[in-house]
Amino acid sequence: MKKYKLLIVDDNESILQMLEKFFERSNYEIRLAPQGYDAIKCINGGFSPDVILCDVVMPVLDGVGLANELVKMGSKAKIVFMSGNLGIHTIKELNQFTPHLLSKPFENMESLYKLIEQVMPS
Repeated sequence: MKKYKLLIVDDNESILQMLEKFFERSNYEIRLAPQGYDAIKCINGGFSPDVILCDVVMPVLDGVGLANELVKMGSKAKIVFMSGNLGIHTIKELNQFTPHLLSKPFENMESLYKLIEQVMPS
């Protein structure tokens, strides 16, 4: 059975740790990145995620900026955005990259898990 790869990108350390702990029960290989540029370093370092669970609003390189960089890099990873505040971004702008947008704080972790399972390649 293939072990799928999940990259979680969020500038909030407590959210990174919570999501890592939650997804440890899955059969995913997980990497954490506290900002967009760290996610790029991770990918350039050889980690090829199947899905990227990414915050929208982050300093320096936000989720949309990261998604743009991933397109330039030719990444095939699917993106699931998450945000408690869209900041300057609109739903239309996010939909260029993915139809998946989760609100933080998460009300139902099982729904999050099911969405990630649905987005993973079959």
